[in-house]
Formats: sequence, structure tokens, C-alpha cells
Amino acid sequence: MVMIMKKYEAMNARNRRLCEEKYQIALSAIHQMVDDNRKISISALVSETGLSRAYFYKNSRIASELRNAMSRQKGIPEIRYKRNSVLNHAMEKQIEILEQEIKELRQIIDKLEKENEILIKKKKKRELELLKRM
Repeated sequence: MVMIMKKYEAMNARNRRLCEEKYQIALSAIHQMVDDNRKISISALVSETGLSRAYFYKNSRIASELRNAMSRQKGIPEIRYKRNSVLNHAMEKQIEILEQEIKELRQIIDKLEKENEILIKKKKKRELELLKRM
């Protein structure tokens, strides 16, 4: 019975140590993201720490730290600026693509207008020839 208790206590001690290590890893990742002015998200933390998404939701100490860090970030303009700069860059690329399409379409319109003029001239010429034959 004593042997079983010792194994049980050793297992509990190991589990507590692992839980504390995970907590420290997650906490340092959150603090690092805050220090680097990076947007804190569960996805980013999962990829950075290797811990599961469920860990960040189910562990009450980490969930609390996470909520606090996220709430502090809501008012930070740098994070909003980074998000806006990414969106602006994407919109600029979209504008460039659309401007290129407009340029190509204008070239097509010019080509078609010239073809149309040629066809109108040919039609008038045929009509004149038909009138002359009558």
C-alpha cells in the first residue's frame, strides 16, 4: 500500500510540474506578444507554444491572463495601425489589378472602335456599289 501511495504522489508531483511548465510557457508567450505589440490570439499562441487551443480556454489562470492582455490591447493604436496597414496594402494591390484591367479594356475598346469604323466604311462602299449597279 505504501508503494502505491509513493507512486501516486510521484505521479501527482510530475503532473503538477508539467502543468506549471505549460503555464509558464503560455504566460511568457502572452507577455512576449504584449511586449512586441503583436495582436494576441489563441491561434498565434497555439502556433507559438505548441499547446492546444483547449488549454487556453480550459485553464482558468491562463484564460484570465489572456483576457486581461487582450483587453489591454484593444486601445493600442499600433496594433490597429498594423491591421490597417495590411488592409491598405491589400487594397492597393487590388486597385493596381483593377487599373490594369481598365487599361486592357480601354485598349480593347479602341481596337473594336477602329474595326467598327473599317466595317462601316466597307458597308458604305458596298452600298454605293449596289446603288451604282442599279
